[in-house]
Amino acid sequence: MNNRKPMAGKFFAVFLLVTVASAIPAAPVLDPADQAALKAIMTENPNIPAALGWTYSVADGCSYTGLTCTLGDDGLNHVTGFSVNRGNVGGAMPPSINALLSLTAISLEWNVFTGPLPSLDQLANLQTLSLGVNNMQGSTLDGIFNVSAPLTYVDLEQCDLTGSIDVFAPFGTLVSLSLVDNGFTGYIYALAALTNLTTLNLGSNELTGSIAVLSRLTNLQSLDLSDNQFTGDIPALETSARSLSQCGMQYNNFTCTRSKTCGYGYPPCDLQYQLSPDDQAALTAIMAENQNLASGLGWTFPVKYGCSYAGVTCTLGEDGLNHITGFSVNRGNIGGPMPPSINALLSLTAISLEWNVFTGPLPSLNQLANLQSLVLAENNMQGSTLDGVFNVSAPLTYVDLEQCGLTGFIDVFGDFGTLKSLVLDANDFTGSIDALAGLTNLTSLNLGNNMLEGSITNLTNLTNLEQLVLLQNQFTGEIPALEGSAPSLNQCEMQYNNFTCTRSKTCGYGYPPCDLQYQLSPDDQAALTAIMAENPNIASGLGWTFPVKYGCSYAGVTCTLGDDGLNHVTGFSVNRGNIGGPMPPSINALLSLTAISLEWNVFTGPLPSLDQLANLQTLALGMNNMQGSMLDGIFNVSAPLTYVNLEQCGLTGSIDVFGAFGTLQSLMLDANGFTGYIYALASLTNLTSLSLNSNQLDGTINILDSLPNLQQLDLSSNKFTGVIPDLESTAKSLNNCDMMYNDFTCSKSSVCRSGYPPC
Repeated sequence: MNNRKPMAGKFFAVFLLVTVASAIPAAPVLDPADQAALKAIMTENPNIPAALGWTYSVADGCSYTGLTCTLGDDGLNHVTGFSVNRGNVGGAMPPSINALLSLTAISLEWNVFTGPLPSLDQLANLQTLSLGVNNMQGSTLDGIFNVSAPLTYVDLEQCDLTGSIDVFAPFGTLVSLSLVDNGFTGYIYALAALTNLTTLNLGSNELTGSIAVLSRLTNLQSLDLSDNQFTGDIPALETSARSLSQCGMQYNNFTCTRSKTCGYGYPPCDLQYQLSPDDQAALTAIMAENQNLASGLGWTFPVKYGCSYAGVTCTLGEDGLNHITGFSVNRGNIGGPMPPSINALLSLTAISLEWNVFTGPLPSLNQLANLQSLVLAENNMQGSTLDGVFNVSAPLTYVDLEQCGLTGFIDVFGDFGTLKSLVLDANDFTGSIDALAGLTNLTSLNLGNNMLEGSITNLTNLTNLEQLVLLQNQFTGEIPALEGSAPSLNQCEMQYNNFTCTRSKTCGYGYPPCDLQYQLSPDDQAALTAIMAENPNIASGLGWTFPVKYGCSYAGVTCTLGDDGLNHVTGFSVNRGNIGGPMPPSINALLSLTAISLEWNVFTGPLPSLDQLANLQTLALGMNNMQGSMLDGIFNVSAPLTYVNLEQCGLTGSIDVFGAFGTLQSLMLDANGFTGYIYALASLTNLTSLSLNSNQLDGTINILDSLPNLQQLDLSSNKFTGVIPDLESTAKSLNNCDMMYNDFTCSKSSVCRSGYPPC
């Protein structure tokens, strides 16, 4: 009797297991026809499965990288998306794509696929086709598409396609069509029915004929027809397509333009824009004085149509004629003299000739009584001065003469109380800036890299200043508390002058304060002195030259006033400073530190102890070489650490030390030599970001189920084993997850990128 009871229990357990197992529904399988199509695709081009890691059974094809599946009414999965972008995949574009009958989207752009372009005539559901930047070897589009497909987006840019584009005529659903940089020929009349188009890019082909049909495309927002062989008039497309904001028509054979939006570089089709005789004469003189302008900008048609010249802006005057109000040639690499006859364009309000190679002397502009904006930056005026250049009644608001090789005084600007922005950086101006005291409308003043001198106390009159750059001059005296007079001042650079001290917190970077209210605590003074002795590269690299009692003004040092009436160092930051040498141990003596950021330097190990820093919240040492240091005993376990970045520091050993810091929100330990398990991290329930990639960590990762606030997780390139759990069920906000290159068996997660088969 006793021997039979265990046997009966065993039978019952088996029966119960079978019953429960049979109640679990099987996952939908991939449609056999799609399985067959995928096998054919892999045969036709083995580069695709090799590049994308299609290694497990085709029955699990819905888990293949690049494939998207949708459950059909037949209870089977069907491939609806096929995407391989920028994968450098070569070989033939596989014809059996045409057998994936449920496809709605194909995106194979930026690879090295070769032609011919396969037929897609069986794909009646296709909405998106993106094959840009592949080589279809002169293929045409004849018979390629299923004419009933609801195409909305097509990108065949730079595919070496030829022939006609009439094939797109049946697709009234198209919203975006990009065929740039192919060899298409013929007309575009067939596109007249594509009234839903918002984007049409046909640039750099060999298309011909009129473009009048485009007036029917009322939803156009972006249009590029440049570099073709179109002829006739450019219609006023902006009247039919009211949202048209981007339009390129250059390098065609158009006769003239009726469009203000699209007619750049072409003369108008009527005489309503004829230029005044005086301005015609001035333009003729400008072209004679510097022939590079006309040749560089394509000024080929008669000067009476000068309002259509590239770089010229006109305004209709009360005399019924147009007058030039704007002259702009930026970054055109145009050389030669700056033409004096600019001064004869009496209606000019704006001149912008920056970033060319014009040479001096600087012409007089004393006839331009309406001039508001002058931008000549990055040209060579060969030592010109500003004496007598301007009309003192001009309502100047914006001047940029940066790096123009100008000399002399800047007193001339004292007459222009309308100025809001004055940029004179990188010239050879001398003298004082006393004359600028009346420019009370200035919001931006940049005088850096000159030889200006004297006091700057008069800048307290400029109450609207927001940006001020005076660096690298010869100014002297005190830096006033400018933020008191200019409350909106948010950018201020005063370095490399001869100031004695600063009364400004905003502008005093690099100078000692003018009183002792910011004096540093003796303990922190001693610590900074020790840091400079332990690594002199820090002081020399950051310009720590004045006494250590003013350490709160040192570059990279942040202080907070304590209850003892003294300042204490709470922040130490030296990022991307290319500073080498040892990481100084006396950082550990700055007891009030809450943040240390020394990343992207060339500091070397060992990693110093931070066990005295009970207030430390942020530690960023990434991209330094700690020469195999371990983390044992480094931290003060009561510190409220929230952010740690020790990426690529040459660290080794265990990461169990972080288990004590339940306050951590972000932990980045990438690219070190850490080993062992991650079980100690189970208590870090506040973590939102955890990055441990490229170490030698191992074991299972089940403890991650206890981190409900995770949003970003990277465990790639380690030795983790077991199953990837369904992390998104506990971490509801997880949206970025990488588990690639480990030893996992399978994955239960749909969020985590892994390359492992589903469990």
